[in-house]
Amino acid sequence: ETAAIGKPTRTAAATPAPAVSPDRCTEDLRRISTSGTIRFDLASAELTPDSTSTLNELASVMRGCSGVRIRIDGHTDSLGKYRVNQALSEARAKVVANYMAKAGIDATILRTKGFGEAKPIAGNDTPENRAKNRRIEFTVLTR
Repeated sequence: ETAAIGKPTRTAAATPAPAVSPDRCTEDLRRISTSGTIRFDLASAELTPDSTSTLNELASVMRGCSGVRIRIDGHTDSLGKYRVNQALSEARAKVVANYMAKAGIDATILRTKGFGEAKPIAGNDTPENRAKNRRIEFTVLTR
């Protein structure tokens, strides 16, 4: 089954997963988010359709992360104005949090934070490196 962006399809995977440790949640969320696809339209907080399967897989992992809060961090490259990038990173993080809530994740455990261009993981000197910096990361916080 497929789902339109923002409207996850409920499947058998929506059943609660067994609880896992915060460290395991962190590892699983990092692995899926870096190996999968979470993309936005250029200069936009609108998710692209190829993000759906990764977001659904992340939601499945989050269901097993009990007793924690999860912060969704938005990042941008350095192109454009600082304030615009900051606002864009915050908006992207909120869009992902809204997707997770619609996928059945308790919205009260989700936090969002935008870092704009402040925390690059690569230089902003090539299109490939800028693409690496435009990302969403997940941080598991113990309560």
